[in-house]
Amino acid sequence: MKKITNIFSIVILLGIIALVSEGNNLYAQANLIGLRAGLSVPNLSGGNTPQSQGYTSRSGMGYGLFFTDKFTDNFAIQAELTYVNEGGVKVGMQQITDPAVPANLTLYANFKNEAIINYVEIPILAKYCISLSDNLQFYVDAGPYMGILAEAKTQTSGTSNIYLDEQGKVPLTVNGEPLPAQNFNNTQDIQPNIKNTNFGIMGSIGFSTRFLSNILSLDARGAYGLTKIQKDPANGENNVGYFLITLGYAIEI
Repeated sequence: MKKITNIFSIVILLGIIALVSEGNNLYAQANLIGLRAGLSVPNLSGGNTPQSQGYTSRSGMGYGLFFTDKFTDNFAIQAELTYVNEGGVKVGMQQITDPAVPANLTLYANFKNEAIINYVEIPILAKYCISLSDNLQFYVDAGPYMGILAEAKTQTSGTSNIYLDEQGKVPLTVNGEPLPAQNFNNTQDIQPNIKNTNFGIMGSIGFSTRFLSNILSLDARGAYGLTKIQKDPANGENNVGYFLITLGYAIEI
């Protein structure tokens, strides 16, 4: 899988270089290279186990490079290299996952559990542009992307008693006394359990304008990964996705 990923990445990057080179010959005045950064609101959806279900959005960041080649006044191709924070968070009563707990015993506790799953993504987007005035342009774009896993870990925090029921009414006891509240502050690397690549689709809408002789843009994007991210379905079958708002700054090349 790593060899396939490396080959796919090289092909895409060569395509980007060729795209920019071609644009320099034919549409030099229309090509753009720029940076963008903004707020990511990721979501971890799906799951077929108690441990992989129940996540809500967490906050994160997204930032990277983009290259745009405009073929006509209305149509362009945009290639990107972006680092995006993804994953999800659960806060409240949830099942404990601990190898020390017997398989036939289900325990619960009230704590925060954050799944931090970050990717380097390479989208190739078809972009349609409409000029609203001499200095303002509206655009929509859409296309596929490949994500390369950069980091995957869970961070838990909080203290809680341990319960035998999900409602938190039956505490775990030792010698007839409830077990004292336990500390759940911990970080666990889960990257070996997550697939190295993720393929998905994305689309965005935005506005761009000329600013200080260059191009300033405001972009709102949605992305959804089509790959089930766990290597072993026994750990769940989740999809990642996010909503991303970015501010971009580009120069003509």
